[in-house]
Amino acid sequence: MYRVDWKKGNKDIEDSYLIRRQVFLVERGFPMADESDEKDINGEHIIIYFNDQAVGTARVFREINSEESIYVIGRVAVLDGYRKKGIGKFIITKILEYLEEKKDIKKIKLHSVYNVQNFYKKHGFKPIGEKYIDDGQDHIVMEKNIK
Repeated sequence: MYRVDWKKGNKDIEDSYLIRRQVFLVERGFPMADESDEKDINGEHIIIYFNDQAVGTARVFREINSEESIYVIGRVAVLDGYRKKGIGKFIITKILEYLEEKKDIKKIKLHSVYNVQNFYKKHGFKPIGEKYIDDGQDHIVMEKNIK
């Protein structure tokens, strides 16, 4: 039913960009300048297809600080007509399965739109810090310890 494609870097991710533009720029009104960045080049992208149509996407990249290895999930997006059908859950589940195979991982982090944090809590993420505003919308940092 669903097909999962993983892409490294920013090559062959046109379908991911199409979904992200529709969700983040058209629907949510985020600025174009924030849509694509250097994290796309260094990241890994998951694209979910339903009947050969790209319907959901996200990216993952490694963030390393002096104390631990952290992977960051971002740009999670599902096309409007496919929401509330379990695709977002499917995306996060596939990412978590993928990341838990990595030997160096200690934590997974993400920056959630504030009113969506309960979705991520169901996957074991906990809010850290305070609510903040990014591009006019409330967000919160969330993380999940792996080891």
